[in-house]
Amino acid sequence: MRGGDVLAALKRTPEVAICEILSGDLAIMVRLEAASLERVRVIREAIAQMPGVRDMVTALTLSSVVNRPRGGQEPTAAG
Repeated sequence: MRGGDVLAALKRTPEVAICEILSGDLAIMVRLEAASLERVRVIREAIAQMPGVRDMVTALTLSSVVNRPRGGQEPTAAG
């Protein structure tokens, strides 16, 4: 599976809310919105097993400070 295949697989994953190509050391940033931490773990493991994925860094959002609407989207509640 090459880079395009990884991106295609991410597009097919309903919990992937955002997938962005980055400059610098990190190649792709993926934001998951899943019902449980177990589901995040399952998706993370699936991504880690994809050929072409060399390394991953995982971080969880603890709180949202700024949540501005983008591209005509309605703002969501920030806690």
